[in-house]
Amino acid sequence: MPFSLTKLIEDCAREAGNEDFNVIDEICSGMVSAHALARGPIWHGMIRKIIAEAARARLSSEQLKSHLNAANAPFTDKLMEAYEKYGEDMTKALERIGYRYPSLTETQWKVSGLMESNNEKRIKAPLVEMTLKALPTGGDKSDEFNFVCTKDELLELQNVVREAENMLAKLVQK
Repeated sequence: MPFSLTKLIEDCAREAGNEDFNVIDEICSGMVSAHALARGPIWHGMIRKIIAEAARARLSSEQLKSHLNAANAPFTDKLMEAYEKYGEDMTKALERIGYRYPSLTETQWKVSGLMESNNEKRIKAPLVEMTLKALPTGGDKSDEFNFVCTKDELLELQNVVREAENMLAKLVQK
């Protein structure tokens, strides 16, 4: 199920009820400064997510207002004031810290043999040398991660990856 900003806004409006929405400016201000507002009710976190998602998607004020109006949000005016005031700074902050996971760009492997060991049984045992390359968020040069594993360790890694794949398949079906 794709992310729905309008649904998040509707949920936030339901959670907030008739609260005092003057705090929204302070919530948004804290997101771009080192002076974050202390934890508050659930709807404060939802406001943070709304403003962060809008900034991540680089929504214009008009686009965000359209989502707020579609959800009949009682905090539309206060959130729009805050977004117009802090939205650009929020977008720049997200670009700086990143809002996407690194991308796996390359996988390499090769088989080698263990020639030295304290355990005689492991000498000449085959090993797999793996290299994973990932492009960090906002980066233009891949980071490299290397590791070596035995056949049993490789099988365990394969099982873990298969479990993750199965979980993703289940989540996509819902």
